[in-house]
Amino acid sequence: MGRLYNTYDNVLKPTVALKVLPEDLGTDPMFRERFQREAHLAAGLNEPHVVPIFEYGEIGG
Repeated sequence: MGRLYNTYDNVLKPTVALKVLPEDLGTDPMFRERFQREAHLAAGLNEPHVVPIFEYGEIGG
């Protein structure tokens, strides 16, 4: 569903995972809705084997 990167958050300071959607899928309204739904559902989980969601959004279109 996208590419995952292991990166550093300058504000929160921990190492974080960054998920980036492919450009062609990012322009598909249904796929974007699915991605947002996934983020909301995953953010509600509190499980040691699930990566927590800090935020999601769009940068530069």
